Amino acid sequence: MPDRAAAFAALCSRITKAAAHHDLKDLLSADALREAADLANSTDLTSDPPAALVLRTFHVLRYTAGPTGPDRDKQAEAARLLTTALQALPEADQMSNGKHGLSVLSIYERTGDRHLLHVAVALLRAEVAVSPAGHPDRPEYLTALCNALRTLYQRSGDAGFLSAAIAAGLEAMSAAGTDHPDRALILSNLGTALYSLAERSGEAGQMAGAVQIYRAVLAAAGPESGIRAMAMCNLGNALCALARRTGDTGQLDEALQVARAAADAAAGSPLHAGALSNLGVALQAQFGRTEELALLAEAADVARAAVAATPAEHPGRAHFLAHLGSILRMLSDRTGDTRWLAEAVQVGRTAVAATPAEDHQRAGHLGFLGMAARMLAERTGDTSLLEEAASTLSAAVQAAPAGSPVHKSCQSQLGLAWQAQFDRTGDIRQLTEAVRAFRQVVAEGAPGSPERALYLSHLATDTEPV
Repeated sequence: MPDRAAAFAALCSRITKAAAHHDLKDLLSADALREAADLANSTDLTSDPPAALVLRTFHVLRYTAGPTGPDRDKQAEAARLLTTALQALPEADQMSNGKHGLSVLSIYERTGDRHLLHVAVALLRAEVAVSPAGHPDRPEYLTALCNALRTLYQRSGDAGFLSAAIAAGLEAMSAAGTDHPDRALILSNLGTALYSLAERSGEAGQMAGAVQIYRAVLAAAGPESGIRAMAMCNLGNALCALARRTGDTGQLDEALQVARAAADAAAGSPLHAGALSNLGVALQAQFGRTEELALLAEAADVARAAVAATPAEHPGRAHFLAHLGSILRMLSDRTGDTRWLAEAVQVGRTAVAATPAEDHQRAGHLGFLGMAARMLAERTGDTSLLEEAASTLSAAVQAAPAGSPVHKSCQSQLGLAWQAQFDRTGDIRQLTEAVRAFRQVVAEGAPGSPERALYLSHLATDTEPV
């Protein structure tokens, strides 16, 4: 029997390239048919919606590209049968209306399969290309494309996807006008792309722009709108991020107020986990201003609830776990209670296990786990934790882009982990590894930066016994 994962990836890649190049003739090749047959023979399509959807998309596109004749009739029949098999899915209406990109994106959002995300982007771009200005579906395709491209940016770290997402979002807003029934959703997707840009750049003005868009979303969403809770979540998150950049305590107070209201409004909905996580962020930020330990303890409770409300396969689960870990480590730092740190290490392990290898946030999650494991080892004397820290941080350094802040941070933490091992064992090889790590991070640091001075201090301390 063919391998399902390999067959699925191959057919997704072929559809993605064909749609991206606006050339469907490649789908008519014998190799394309073989890949489709391999996927069909590798799984039970009645219980594998992603595979059934990809096969249906393949046959529909092949039917579109093919000449008239018996083969074209076979493609139509195959597509019809697969459509019938998928009738129970929420995406059935989109499929029947020919909205292939939207249906694939919807399945991606439920499964987190990265191959489907690439297929969705290619199909949505193709659907935008054939929908002229004034076409009633054009705003829907554009805002979905904005959302899909932003998600690709989140998974890959490629800023090009984010720029394209903002361009699609701005075009969607323009195409929709002020009276479009989905204006709130269109503005929300644009706001989230702008928020991601502001997070990347650190510029307060860009974050203020995201806040302005989110306020417009709330104004456009009626009191009973399903998007209202999501808009409040996003507004609270953006206000919190803006307050960190401006130091405006009024913005921070509003952020916490909005985050609490969002968590209440989202109760019982799929948005609840995200709303709880955002509330934890706002509570953590308020603690940073007031030093009230009760706020940090509440943040930990809320972050735990966010994790508990998130299915194991949800693509956002690793992020929620990482946030919980950071709060627990902060609680341990403030109270001296090792139990918080031990929980942070366990949460960090779970976050790493939940993060796909290709996710650009994996390096940061590995870095946190390595750092927390080293800190716990220094408090408990458990040498196995030091070994875990060095191994995990080595993996983090390999996963992080060279020269990035995450790479420098993980490299520095790796040096500290090797240094801690040397302090326990006296093994000169471990000290040599520490020196190598600190030399690397010094070489990457900008001359005159405060971080570089700290790394030079570590290096001087470690080379003294050598």
